[in-house]
Amino acid sequence: MPPIILAPGPTKVHPELMQWMNDADAEGVFWRSHRTPWFESMFAEVKQGLRSLLSIPEGHTIALLTSANEAWERSIESLVKQESFHLVGGEFGERWFQYAKRLGRTPSRWEYVTTFSGNFGEVIVPESAEAICVTQNETSTGLWIPENQISEIANRYPDKLMLVDVVSSIPVVQLEWEKVDLAYWSVQKGFQLPAGLAVVVMSPRAIQRCQALTSQQSCGAYHSLSQLAANSEKNITAETPNVLAIYLLKRAIQKYLSSGLETIRTETLARATSFYEQLNDTPFRALVTSKEFQSPTVFAVVSDADISTWRANLTSQQQIYTGACYSELKPHAFRIANFPIHTEEEHSAILNQMKLFTA
Repeated sequence: MPPIILAPGPTKVHPELMQWMNDADAEGVFWRSHRTPWFESMFAEVKQGLRSLLSIPEGHTIALLTSANEAWERSIESLVKQESFHLVGGEFGERWFQYAKRLGRTPSRWEYVTTFSGNFGEVIVPESAEAICVTQNETSTGLWIPENQISEIANRYPDKLMLVDVVSSIPVVQLEWEKVDLAYWSVQKGFQLPAGLAVVVMSPRAIQRCQALTSQQSCGAYHSLSQLAANSEKNITAETPNVLAIYLLKRAIQKYLSSGLETIRTETLARATSFYEQLNDTPFRALVTSKEFQSPTVFAVVSDADISTWRANLTSQQQIYTGACYSELKPHAFRIANFPIHTEEEHSAILNQMKLFTA
């Protein structure tokens, strides 16, 4: 029986992955130079594929990074002279905030919890903040900030840059791109590929901001956002990139375009609805209490009992792999992925085990 991979990243990969690897070998992807028309053509195809798949405006620039962690650093380094403002509702929002501090900025934050029941669109942003950093789907807690509430914040503070982490919500999330100055994600979650590549989408305003800030201070070297954008326009990268990862991303995009994004989103949301309904028949409950904010792509569930041994047995005895929660939540809560590759049968397998759980 093959293992059931429900960890929220790295997660289950496309079943076609080995075929894509064989195709890459046949096409010379492992050895071909990134300083050739072949690479430039592939990079252009990846960008156009993402633009078509996700309805990214032509005015926004698409570039590649090594990871979402790098995006935390580049976004602050290139766009914030002194103060960023962070919505922090878990481990990853907190890390972005800490990156800003380590880069010598003086960030501020607004913290929220899994019992939040208000409107994120009403958050008060300090006048001194230059950018608003939103972790749209907090992977550590399964708390989802609705897209319209992100737009509300952008509408209330049009003078501030809107930076959005969509690492574990792409391609399901539907951003209003005109309200977003920078968005980023890595490929090992919603694109179901091996880790080692990330995508960043930048508005013209973000690039202009980086160019203006560069005249006052360092905004990084080979991966400053303005340099990334300049290279992307020429379909090149500053460094020798992970060419294989870019090729695999191209194949994943082609698959998604063939399936149709609306179908992918509809099926993903349907599985989420079914999971949360069936969760009521288990001794577990959703960590996020308000249905409005429960993530459709990362289910975080909690028990009053210590589940550490039970989760370990899930892996060793049932070959079901899930994701741990963080800090004080770790003994009692865990996470289950619902990316486009996952199935209702896989969710049924973990739900059946949850029904059998006894403290």
